[in-house]
Amino acid sequence: MIKWLFLVLLLGVSISAFPQLTFGLKGGLNYSRVIEKTDTSGWNGYSFAPSINVGVFADFNLTEKTSIASEFLLSDKPFGYHGNSGTSHLLYINLPVMFSCDVSNRISLKAGPQAGLLIATFGKNPEYLSAIYTNRFDLGIVAGIDYELSQSFILAFRFEQGLANMIGREASGLAYRLPPDGDAMIVGVNLRDAGVVHHNQNFQLAVKYKLLKR
Repeated sequence: MIKWLFLVLLLGVSISAFPQLTFGLKGGLNYSRVIEKTDTSGWNGYSFAPSINVGVFADFNLTEKTSIASEFLLSDKPFGYHGNSGTSHLLYINLPVMFSCDVSNRISLKAGPQAGLLIATFGKNPEYLSAIYTNRFDLGIVAGIDYELSQSFILAFRFEQGLANMIGREASGLAYRLPPDGDAMIVGVNLRDAGVVHHNQNFQLAVKYKLLKR
């Protein structure tokens, strides 16, 4: 909580420090999944699933064509299961901070780091997700493009890739083990010790509405 209060304070100081500022609302669609890697296999993905994101944005101009673009979003990042019904939901607070460069009068390219905080799980298997996804702080990268529809509305596309392992250090799960002198058995294992890695992956399409431009 102290980390997030510090980030909000830093954002407030930044607003007063940059004389040229654009501030507004943002909302749209997510299309996300979780990707998984283990010691015995490469990267595999759960099914993509749709949901929504809502929040605010603030762009701080550096030059005529460059700026720092920040957002504060409530973002639901669900994923599905191959050959199975149901969707699990991971509700995050996301704070991306991107460098933005205008490539035309209407188009700008953006890229930078993103911090995330998992605040809730719901949908399919919420108790299990809460038990294994105890690393609630996520750090990743985000890149995208903005297209200015009018003086007030902007169409925004983003790709987000989480880099932190969502699985906590003490998280445990079940695995098959075959002893050399006995029958196969199901045993409890530490997921991180077993080499299991989970990352978020998300495509985002949203509309931004400018409330303030100075």
